[in-house]
Amino acid sequence: MSVQYQSESRFGWGTMVTIGSFVCIIMTQTAISQPTRGVTIEGTVRGVGEMPLSAAHVHVLSNAPRMPRRILESTVVRNGAFSLNFANPGCYRLQFSAVGYYPVEIPILLTEDTVTIAVTLQHHKLKGAFEEIQVIGNFNDFSFRKGILRMRKLESGVFEATLPVRNGLIEYQLVGVDVFGRSIQGQQADSIAYDGAGDYKSVIIARSDSVTILFDPSRVSRKSSEFRIDFDQGDHLAKLFYDFVLIAARRNPRSPEDVPALISMLIDREQREKE
Repeated sequence: MSVQYQSESRFGWGTMVTIGSFVCIIMTQTAISQPTRGVTIEGTVRGVGEMPLSAAHVHVLSNAPRMPRRILESTVVRNGAFSLNFANPGCYRLQFSAVGYYPVEIPILLTEDTVTIAVTLQHHKLKGAFEEIQVIGNFNDFSFRKGILRMRKLESGVFEATLPVRNGLIEYQLVGVDVFGRSIQGQQADSIAYDGAGDYKSVIIARSDSVTILFDPSRVSRKSSEFRIDFDQGDHLAKLFYDFVLIAARRNPRSPEDVPALISMLIDREQREKE
């Protein structure tokens, strides 16, 4: 059974993750008997056209509401697959990211032996027209406040900028390309590296003191995909918990007393679906 969830526009992912951290603590104390054995979460990361993504990462964070700690990291393999093993069941946060896609963070409850999911990421939405593009990189410590370089627009419509080299490398991102203002990787690169914050940076191996980079609007990808998470087994507790967090985020419970009622409602619904 495949259970699909599409992105919600009425609340942000920050709201969902915060509520997930809050309610997970209560659920583990009131409604869940956790096994003592280890658990595994596995699955695939997909993009446009449901195609598996290879240039992607999955990070596991602790459930701390304010200062989550990174626990595990998995680099997705060529067919988009990942697998992470946990010594202890419980509540975690999963961060998914991929080159050319928006990162997403979701709360998840792991109590089964194995939980299998498929995550489809939302493709970058780029501007329809480009008037001003800026560059940040290792030359200014990726700062948005100082040392940011503005690309020059040529008569051909192509943008160019000359970047200073640091330690034999150019690492950079473009600002002003994405409609949401994120800094994303450029078009020229010898390799792509994760920036530690959900996006990626272009890396160029330099053989001189400076490198000129180009951005050609005619090469921009206009592909489209929306976030979705699929649970391959719709009857396990991870799916129930995700159901609950979505509903709780919509209703925005303001006190612990609101949470058990929502939990009971979801458990009753789950039981009815099994009958």
